[in-house]
Amino acid sequence: MDHFSRVTITIKESKHANKFGKLILSDGSVFDGMGFGYSGLTFGEIVFNTGMVGYTETLTDPSYSGQIVTLTYPLVGNYGVPDPTLEMDGLPKFFESDKIQARGLVVHELSLIASHWNLTMTLDEWLYKEKIQGISGIDTRELTKKLRESGVMMSALTVSDNEIDENDVKNKLKSAPNYNNEKFMSSVSTKKVEKFGNELENIVFILWGSFAQSKKEIIDSNKHLILSAPHPSPLSAHRGFFGSKPFSKTNTFLKSKQIDMVEW
Repeated sequence: MDHFSRVTITIKESKHANKFGKLILSDGSVFDGMGFGYSGLTFGEIVFNTGMVGYTETLTDPSYSGQIVTLTYPLVGNYGVPDPTLEMDGLPKFFESDKIQARGLVVHELSLIASHWNLTMTLDEWLYKEKIQGISGIDTRELTKKLRESGVMMSALTVSDNEIDENDVKNKLKSAPNYNNEKFMSSVSTKKVEKFGNELENIVFILWGSFAQSKKEIIDSNKHLILSAPHPSPLSAHRGFFGSKPFSKTNTFLKSKQIDMVEW
């Protein structure tokens, strides 16, 4: 006999979209679009991400702190923002931290209607709640090509209910703090050691960079596996990160302990 379960699909419409929006790069390029999220002006290093799904994970990833993220997948926001209370092993299942770390979001098309059984709010509602600017209607292919050829650069993203003064934004961008001169370590690092899950042994600790490796002394290497390597940032990855194989080493260890391997 077949058994069926009933699933309720939640549908929500965007409430903070279709505003005026401009993205201005430090090389003078101007991209006009439709603003969404929180009205305001923000500055940051413009970068791109090629993921097809997982924009909640991307936006809350501390590695994007201080940056304006361009998503290359053409349609974003169709499944909204999932329930932040859902956890796996004591950690949020769909988020990398407890807040949006990126300073802004650039997409080609924002879905004005979100639907999913796990939906709590739309993407533009989430950005509005966290006071983050977003812009849609941008040719993200052209923007990504520019960044690949010219490299990342500073940018300004402004969202407004009224017409935007382009020259005013350009002047403010010239005097904005450069990303390379800002200090992010203290703002994105944990302030204290926290324990997640109930595992007493056979945990794999992957420590990238000197700050993470300074925590070695509080980890019992007789009970757990510690993998250390230089930080994977462009400035230090060549010093030993490439070839360190942390993911395959992790699964080799887990397999030897008869623990389910990680699907990276």
